[in-house]
Amino acid sequence: MRKIRNQSGLTMMEILVAVLIISFLAGVLYTTFSHGMDVWRRAVRGFPESDMDIFFDKVSTDLRNAFAFLPKSLMGTTHSVQFYTLVPSGDFTVTIVKEPMQEPARVRYDFDRDHKAIWRRQERYPQILYAYSGLQPRVAKLAEGISNIELEYYAYDENAKKFVWSSGWDKSYLPCAVRMKLTSEKPSAKKVFMRVISIPAGMTAN
Repeated sequence: MRKIRNQSGLTMMEILVAVLIISFLAGVLYTTFSHGMDVWRRAVRGFPESDMDIFFDKVSTDLRNAFAFLPKSLMGTTHSVQFYTLVPSGDFTVTIVKEPMQEPARVRYDFDRDHKAIWRRQERYPQILYAYSGLQPRVAKLAEGISNIELEYYAYDENAKKFVWSSGWDKSYLPCAVRMKLTSEKPSAKKVFMRVISIPAGMTAN
């Protein structure tokens, strides 16, 4: 009687399944590696979109908390803007709701063309009232690698009888909005970012 021996080997179906599994694992590994390299590039070289998001978030918070303060609530040019706003107080906290109190402050944003940066200067209320209070203004660099900035101010024009954008502002009341156009110039990229930030106090007044 002829003996039947077990022959070891892979069928075509088993080979196809193995190839599919290997291809799937290779795709997962490539995606993970690519994402990790992308994060590393952003951390090392800087990521303009992330930098600008942080900058615009800070400016938006300041402008949306802006309030009228005579004689000049807001003074602005194409490269700088100064106004009065509410900022978190560093001295007191509300223990009931566990949120910081706010206090009035004068805030100024300036474009430094020589260093291609935007600076934020903050003066608290005692510094505004008493020039020799001994308190130093808080100055911080909010953005760098900026080649240009353009600011415009939106409000109702009595002469034109319509809302218009202007390149400067020195009126006693607040505009309805501020349009900011920034050109980011870094070794990795050159991009233009634009935001229109509304000012609730200005919209109410107008």
